[in-house]
Amino acid sequence: MFDMIVGSETGAIIATSLVVPKEKGSKLNKYYGDEAVKFFQDNIDTLYIDTKMTGAMQVLICFLFLSILGFVAYKTAEIYFRNPKQDDRLVELNNLLKLFKKVKKGKMTEDNEEFTKCYVICEDLMGEKSDCKDIKL
Repeated sequence: MFDMIVGSETGAIIATSLVVPKEKGSKLNKYYGDEAVKFFQDNIDTLYIDTKMTGAMQVLICFLFLSILGFVAYKTAEIYFRNPKQDDRLVELNNLLKLFKKVKKGKMTEDNEEFTKCYVICEDLMGEKSDCKDIKL
């Protein structure tokens, strides 16, 4: 029950006023429930100040937020799409797939020098030895 009362802002203020001792070292409360509520009602204007942000300030904050978010998104996309190693991998994999199609159609064998060279380049670019010959077209 205490967590439910103290968990809200208003409940925390009232609960805090209930545990204020009457005197230093005393176990008697300075305020009781009715006095705590009266204290809260009397001081509500001090505790909660209603301020409104001007329209210009809202536009400025929105512009700054969107600028920062846009810059981060741009830099992330730039790093992702301008990765030359990734471009090389895609080009070589595309070449390898074309050669696999030729092998499948019978226009080339897997022992062909061009096929073997492309296969080795793809393995190097992928960073691991994988059996690309198991690809099913």
